[in-house]
Amino acid sequence: MSQVLIQQYLNQLQDLRKVSGTHRESVVREAFKDLLKGWARAHDLIFVPEYEPATPVKDRRYVDGAFVHTLRVPFGYGEAKDEKDDLDAEIDFKLRRGYPQDNIIFEDSTRAVLVQEKEEVYRCAVDDVKAPGEVTRPLLRLRAHRDHRVPQGGRAV
Repeated sequence: MSQVLIQQYLNQLQDLRKVSGTHRESVVREAFKDLLKGWARAHDLIFVPEYEPATPVKDRRYVDGAFVHTLRVPFGYGEAKDEKDDLDAEIDFKLRRGYPQDNIIFEDSTRAVLVQEKEEVYRCAVDDVKAPGEVTRPLLRLRAHRDHRVPQGGRAV
């Protein structure tokens, strides 16, 4: 993933927080969506916002977005949360409610957590300006899951 795309994400987060005066999910998730859209384009996928996945309980659920192949097959999902939320509690709540668990990245504008095949496989800070590439690691693992291989240097949980 392009360092330019990562820096745009971090800059947009900073701008949204400064201009809006809030850290609410509905505001800061726009930066995450833009990052995911850029990542999807680079991997020949389409990012579909407010995607409704099939759930085992047949309830309607909407993830913030899905990475979809042109054949309308979802490859992975993204879900943004508010940094004031307890991210772990929110992840647990969403997964118990039937959110997909095969390949989903959760983010709260400070941390990213990747869940694959019902297990947390990666967690990192996303707003560390000393290591802006860190936010790419869950996305690289997301891609690796698609390719059925794990990239070198990834840190599993």
